[in-house]
Amino acid sequence: MRGRVLVYWGCGEQARPGQPTVIDLAKPGAGAASLAAGLGTLTQTPPSPGAGRTYGEWPNARASKVPADGSLLGDHVVRGNYTPEIRFALGAGQDFLAPVQLSGTSPTAAGVTPLAWKPVTGAQAYFASVVGANEAGDTVIWSSSEIPLMAGQLPDHLSPADLKRLIARKALMAPQTTRCAVPAQVGQAAPASLLRVTAYGDEVDVSYPARPADPKTAWKPDYVVKVRYASIASAMLGLSDDAGEDDQDADAAQDTGKPAAGKKTRALLKGLGSILP
Repeated sequence: MRGRVLVYWGCGEQARPGQPTVIDLAKPGAGAASLAAGLGTLTQTPPSPGAGRTYGEWPNARASKVPADGSLLGDHVVRGNYTPEIRFALGAGQDFLAPVQLSGTSPTAAGVTPLAWKPVTGAQAYFASVVGANEAGDTVIWSSSEIPLMAGQLPDHLSPADLKRLIARKALMAPQTTRCAVPAQVGQAAPASLLRVTAYGDEVDVSYPARPADPKTAWKPDYVVKVRYASIASAMLGLSDDAGEDDQDADAAQDTGKPAAGKKTRALLKGLGSILP
């Protein structure tokens, strides 16, 4: 495989000294090793269909859409031919996270892209990333992390413990953060790019019977439910502020109906979906 991946990180008008890290796809190990060092081990191993035949999730491939006015609040019942009847309730503060509302995604004359967003109630951390390409065939990746990090290293959901740890390491932005700047060098390296901003929410864990207060007491739950929250917005950098798209985590990204960015931009971005964070 031929080509290069140019990796930038950190908010600011200018890229940090020594950036970008260059990964030669013909020998990717040479540059990629340094990008994993600061992240540490993620404590959460997300459930998956391959982990067991009694695992189920929603939204899923057959039911992926959520109405715009949908809500998680209230009583829930899950019935299936491979599970016991599962009952749980979600109350105040446990609904979908609100959409991330972006503004200021147009570059300045100096090439810096200032980002801003409205605070998302319930968000515990934020993370921004950019993936782009240029006519030389380079893939360009940037993240808001203050430590070397490949954007795709972070999953869409993180445990509360990981959120706290990664904020302390400055891999994630603190919940009070509402601004970040994409360095000018990123826009220069990738005239066409896609921005993604994730608001990470909290987590709700339900089990039946409930876990005993005494850890020494034997406990074998009939079922366990984990509700995770995230809200994601995406936009094409350099377009007008209303050209982005907001995406509640439970719903797939939808066509905004805005004008396309042009054939050249689409050609440069085609195929980048497989490496988007």
